[in-house]
Formats: sequence, C-alpha cells, structure tokens
Amino acid sequence: MYANDMSISYHKLGSPLTDNGVFGEATKLAAKAYQADRTLFCVQGTTTSNFMVLRTLKNQLGTVNMLGTRNAHMSIVTACNDYGINFIPIEPQYDQKLQFFVPNSLDQIMDGIQQHQPNVLFLSNPTYEGNSLDLTKVIDAVREHHPAILIFVDEGWGAHFSFSPLLPTSAMQAGADVCTQSTHKQGNSLQQNSMLHWKDGRLNSDEMMRSYRALSTTSPSFHLLAALDATRGFMEERGEEIIADAVAIAEYFVSRLQTIPQLEVYVARDPTKILLHFPKHDAPSVAAGLEDDGIISEKAEARNMTLIVGFQNTREHVDVTVRSLKKTLATLPEVTVDFPLFPTTIERREISGSTSESVALDAAVGRVCGEYIIPYPPGIPLLGPGEVIREEHLAYMRAVQDNEHMTLFMSEPTKIRVLYLNLKTPT
Repeated sequence: MYANDMSISYHKLGSPLTDNGVFGEATKLAAKAYQADRTLFCVQGTTTSNFMVLRTLKNQLGTVNMLGTRNAHMSIVTACNDYGINFIPIEPQYDQKLQFFVPNSLDQIMDGIQQHQPNVLFLSNPTYEGNSLDLTKVIDAVREHHPAILIFVDEGWGAHFSFSPLLPTSAMQAGADVCTQSTHKQGNSLQQNSMLHWKDGRLNSDEMMRSYRALSTTSPSFHLLAALDATRGFMEERGEEIIADAVAIAEYFVSRLQTIPQLEVYVARDPTKILLHFPKHDAPSVAAGLEDDGIISEKAEARNMTLIVGFQNTREHVDVTVRSLKKTLATLPEVTVDFPLFPTTIERREISGSTSESVALDAAVGRVCGEYIIPYPPGIPLLGPGEVIREEHLAYMRAVQDNEHMTLFMSEPTKIRVLYLNLKTPT
C-alpha cells in the first residue's frame, strides 16, 4: 500500500462505527465543544443523520406520532415514510412576498401538541433563510407542560450557532434531546460532513449507536472524518472571532446593498444570511448575471434571492458583488410576473388501506396525494401523502418546473401519484 493510503481495517485507530479509539476521542471533544453529552460524526450528509435519529426514535418508542414544523427537509419526511412514523405537520406560516417559511409561534406549537398529543416534537430550526425560534422559550414550555415529549431539532443551517453570542441559541444550548447539523454548510467543514448531537438520559444511546452502525458506510472517508475533527478544533479556537468578522462583513454588505434602489434588503436572525427582494426584476435572471461574474447565490426564486456571507468573505468580495448587482440590474428588463402563492392550508385525509395510481396534473385537482412533491431548493414538501391536491398546488409546481434555478422532486414530471379506494373521512 502507498504511504498516503489508509485502510479502514487499521485496527489501532479504533473504529467510527463503535466510536472508539481516535474516533471516540474526537467525538468526545466535539460533544464538549457543541455542548452535547454525546456526538457522532457522519460523512453521508445530514440526510443520513436524520434517518439515524428517526430510526432510533422508532425503535425506542415503537409508535411514533411526531408533530413537526412544515419546513421539514425531504430527508425527514422520507424517513418518516420508510419507518412508519406518523408525521403531523403544524399549519405553516409563510411570507408570500419574500417566499419563506416563518417560524411557528409558541402558541401554535403548544396548540398542536394539545390537539395531537405527540410523543416527539420536531423543529426545523433555523429556517433555510436564517430565521430562528426562541428555542429556549419553546423547549422550556414543552418541558413544563409535556415533559415526556422528546424534542428533535434539525439544525442543518445552525452548525455555527454554538460559538457566538451574536447568533441564535443552538439546539443543544436550549436543551433539545437530539439535533442534527450540516457541518458542511455554515459550520466550516467539507461537503457531506454532518454531526449528530444528543443529551443522555431521555434518548437511548445504545439504540442510537445501533442506528448509526446500521446506516453508516463501512468504508467512511478518513479525510472527511478528520475534517470534522479539524472543524471542531478550529471553531473552538477561533469560532467566536471569525463569526464576529463575518457579521461585521454582513453589516457592511447590507449598508452597500441599501444604496441600490432596485432592491429591498432583509436580514435574518442569523445576520450572515441576507435576503434580497426585487420588486421589478426576476431573481433567477439576476442570479444568472451574478454567476457570469463568478458570484453564486444560495437561492433565487421569483423576486427573491438569498445570499450568505461566509467566513472567507471580505469587504472586497462585498464590493465586487455590489458592482455586479448594479450592472446586472441596469441591463435587465423590468418584469411584472409574480410567482404563484405557496399553498399554506393543509387538508388531510386518513389513507390507511388506500391504493394508488398516476394521473396527469390537470386530473389531480381534488384527489389525495400519494407521494411527496418537493421543490428544491429548499427541499421542503409542497405536498405529502394524504394531502388534498388543489389548483394552487399545480400552479406552484408549474412555476417551479419553469424556473431553471429550481428542481421539482416527484416520481414523474407530468403525472402525480394519487390515492383512491378506501378513503376515509378527514381527520
């Protein structure tokens, strides 16, 4: 073997699948840094981390009724479907102008718990655009009134929260039972890297390890695993400093953006995320102009664009971006076409015993959806199994299909799988 190769069979290192040896040492250090009791490294993205958590909850609890925020990533709803978990979405709040999910209020969450009596509460926090619940307030209220409920947070976009008082409170700081983080996003790690954190006592750690072994690759990349440990060390040592720098750059960016009359600027609870609204321009066309200058937006749909200030960005990067925006907006024609409204009313049916067929889009209105219809980005379901399909769903789907910056995940591009026979009355 070559000197720069490393075999997973090199037993003196221990094994990530049993969390021992150098791998166990690394995850213990990470648990301390991210304020958890236990941490595991995942090199298959947070999609797999979410599957691990939901498999654990299913095996620990048996029957799982999980109340959750609608802005759940497709990995959550897919895992619920695979493991027979009853996912009950809270009626969503959605800003139609800015096209993002607004965090549900504490009252909405508590009302949902009272109505559905779940044994798991799922929160996707922060949102894709960087907005955040007051997690401490929510978790304290749930603990006081419903202490048996396990709280699971998908903190995909909040892997940096633990390291700065300038950012929202992290899930582990707020007292959640378990959370997953996309360390590769704003956590300063490499693509595919994710961490899984939990508190001892309420979550069965042995069951978590069984799920981890069952779903992890037996040939993980040592480079990615080492990068997770390096990320932990770097963020522990310099996280507060680099986040403060990024926030300062973001504030400078906002001040420069506010000088451009063709756009409106909105700043999230996480100030490193900035949303631009173009009253008279098409955001995907603006994004294409930026891409010609080597600048990539995080998301562009209809009249809205999300930008992220990363740890490597400088004032010079800001100035280049502002110049590109001004140039692009000066050359684009004004448009008046708006994106369809995102449907926020969820009408559900009890579907046990139903069978399915695929029908053309126009024939699906009034039928009960039999699959997940997911626009990406951000990967949040537009429709799920058991939900009644309305014309506004089809209008939104067509708009996504016409947007070259977005993808619509569904079984067939021109047909929807719908349910029929044995349909029961609405829940």
